[in-house]
Amino acid sequence: MTSDLPKPNLLHTMQLGMMKHLLGWLSVFLKQHNRFEAFNNIWLSVPVYLDMAQPWRTYEEVSSWQGKEIKTMSCFLVAILRCALRAPSASQHGIFNQAIECSRALVEFYLYSQYGLYDEQILALMSTALWDFHHFKDVFRQFRASKSVTQEVKAHQKELIAEIDKELKSMKFKTAAHRERQRKSWNEFISTEMIEHHTDGSDFNFPKIHQMLHFREQIQHYGCRKQWCTETGESSHCTQMKIPYNKSNRSGDIYTQILEHYLCIDAFTVRRLNHNAHGTMDTTGSGVTNLPTVKGLKFIFVQGSTMLKSDTFAAILASVGDLYLRRDLQRATSSSLVSRRVETNLEALICCSARVYHGVQMPVTNTHGDQVIQTV
Repeated sequence: MTSDLPKPNLLHTMQLGMMKHLLGWLSVFLKQHNRFEAFNNIWLSVPVYLDMAQPWRTYEEVSSWQGKEIKTMSCFLVAILRCALRAPSASQHGIFNQAIECSRALVEFYLYSQYGLYDEQILALMSTALWDFHHFKDVFRQFRASKSVTQEVKAHQKELIAEIDKELKSMKFKTAAHRERQRKSWNEFISTEMIEHHTDGSDFNFPKIHQMLHFREQIQHYGCRKQWCTETGESSHCTQMKIPYNKSNRSGDIYTQILEHYLCIDAFTVRRLNHNAHGTMDTTGSGVTNLPTVKGLKFIFVQGSTMLKSDTFAAILASVGDLYLRRDLQRATSSSLVSRRVETNLEALICCSARVYHGVQMPVTNTHGDQVIQTV
């Protein structure tokens, strides 16, 4: 059925959807009540805890929110908001409580939706959190105004300001204190009018807020969200497309360059597996020897029909006459180690053992038959 097509996708529905919307609403809300600076200061003071990294940028300094950052943020958002909205005035007390309750309910729903196992009690708590969010969300309704509504509100604001200026000019025989009191009164009236106009022209009619209503029934029918989440595919996209693209010349036939990058990686992977399984041929090809290693690193540089021995990686660099080629070789090797999450520094890299092979042939079994293919 078409109604069953949308699955509980946390990455786009919750992390990059509702949680990101909530951060935008809170940003405007805190600025409106002059609490945004306190919010940023508390945000930066969050300590490191277990696998949760410490924020090193304020909310405004984050140019692009990713799923990982939103996961971390959800662990402390409600606590930070509660501290930033402490000691409210009499007029702010009710509004601040609604903002905190709405944020707490949405974060709770998001955390419940990450569970791997569910029972009726957890599903009931999940539904309660969703109900609480819808009950308190009107506190952010004024921030959901469309562009046309915002333009109308600004035009109406200009009209009211013009009327106030005209009225103040007619009060030139009044005292300065009287005119200042009247100006403050009118400014409060304008502010209230703007909020009402924004609220009347705003709504929460967008797809992602509606999709949360189907989370419970989808979980009951299809199980936890892990098997439907697109987060795995998104993370694989980085290694499958972004890294090869960054290593291309970013012009011309980029797709061919990406494919050639993978062919090169596959070829070296086959060689490494064969070396691990059969050892390494010596200079005469009659014996097998193992490569000396430093901190588990082995380097094999294939160039062309005999083997050239080198004691260290520094000796290989010294054998390269071209300065630019020597620099590119060192840079490419460091980049390759980083991409494979091998922790090393420049000094350790220079001291690593290495061998240069010319035209090493290793037998690779054909997976489609019994034929043995010689790789060059």
